[in-house]
Amino acid sequence: MKKQNTLPIDINTNKLGDWLISRMHCERTWFEIAQTIRVKVLEALNELPDHPQLNELKKGTPFTYYHCLDVFEILKETEKDSKNILGFYSSPIYKKFSAIISLYQKKNIYLGETSQAFSRLCLNEVPYLKKIANENEKEIEFHGKKVSDYSKLAVDKKKEYEKELLKMKLEGKDLKNELLTLTHQLPAFFDEVIEEMVKFREIIKYFEDFSNFALGMEENCLLLPVSGLLLRKGKDVTVYEWKHGVEPIKIEKPTFNMVNDEPSHQSDEIDFGNDDIDFGDEDEIDFGDDINIEVVGDEVGIKEDGVARDDEALSLLEFPETNSLLISELKTLLFFLKMRLADENFESPADLLIGGLGDEPLLKKMTISDLKMYKEKVGTLMVKMTDEQKANLFKIKSSPHYVNVLVEGLEEKRGLEGKMLRLKELMEKKIESGIEKASLSKLELESMQTEIKYLKTHLEGTISKLYENRQINIMGAVNTALA
Repeated sequence: MKKQNTLPIDINTNKLGDWLISRMHCERTWFEIAQTIRVKVLEALNELPDHPQLNELKKGTPFTYYHCLDVFEILKETEKDSKNILGFYSSPIYKKFSAIISLYQKKNIYLGETSQAFSRLCLNEVPYLKKIANENEKEIEFHGKKVSDYSKLAVDKKKEYEKELLKMKLEGKDLKNELLTLTHQLPAFFDEVIEEMVKFREIIKYFEDFSNFALGMEENCLLLPVSGLLLRKGKDVTVYEWKHGVEPIKIEKPTFNMVNDEPSHQSDEIDFGNDDIDFGDEDEIDFGDDINIEVVGDEVGIKEDGVARDDEALSLLEFPETNSLLISELKTLLFFLKMRLADENFESPADLLIGGLGDEPLLKKMTISDLKMYKEKVGTLMVKMTDEQKANLFKIKSSPHYVNVLVEGLEEKRGLEGKMLRLKELMEKKIESGIEKASLSKLELESMQTEIKYLKTHLEGTISKLYENRQINIMGAVNTALA
């Protein structure tokens, strides 16, 4: 029996209150009495004298019976001047805490209250703080990743914008004026187009003759009407002449304001909306594959005054529809040359067709070397005509308001770098805030763990006295809380 009395007593944290009641160390009604005592404690705390140790004790949460004992010990020193000749203290605050301690000790009310406060710290407060700290750590990690992502995106967006400027051959200082200035280069480019076309005039004739003969079409049927008209009349031939078959008596060019008279202004504010920049097919050149415009050779439909106005006053290279038709014709010619080269280089059923065309000198005068040369020339002009910069300049030339659409798109791209940098800055601020919260949470957690150790030591000591100084081990959740 003596050996049994020396064995340690293990008590689970979440069973501590029930354990004390079941062994009649405190009554089940302790809570109602403790509430009354609590009111007296709060009143007494407000009357404590200004003292560093007392001020520190007042901050304790929760404030229990054991804290009252600590306060009482300090009051013995601070209120010693109130001792009478019999050794009793006459200090009111001393008497209040003496009475409070006596109330707590009656029926061991303090054990019920302290065990509840201890269990609440171990089972609720500390786990909650740890959960918050864990979530905060994850947020800091998440925002740290976002900082890295936004940094990379800022670099990428800057490169994308610079790539757009490079494609458009712009400096980026004054986008609208730079674009409008570039349109002044179009006449020289149109001269270059005609010069390039002259170099493969022969292959255009060859294509039309070959196709007419092979398909049994009428001789001199124009299969590449836009190309043919440009070669005959030059870059300034009008849409009017292409449509009506005769030159206009007078040309009244549409007047466009090609000067940037709008003040340049940009906002540093970030639009955090979800609209994405789209430089896709919406603003691409319509190559006109599905355009079917019949060239009329007589004078039907000619305006009586013979004046070319509006779109009809534009040149074929300026007008979007005829520009697209020219590109379509170049595609057709390029495809034809590729097919002819394939026919010449490989034996196929098509050889029978080519061989059956007879001894037509015109149809057989092109060598493989000639076909390759013309294929390269046509391909080079195709690349120039479909260049993104030229495609946009064509649109500006025929519809100057398009420059505003283009500038808005470029400015939006330019603003994306700043937007990413600001988002990065926002994430950095969130990280700073998270670190600050983590620091405060850590201090609060450490304070609670200190309080748990304090209460655990006192509870184990008090219970040990009830069992002839046997070792008491409060276990379970308390160990997790202190980990």
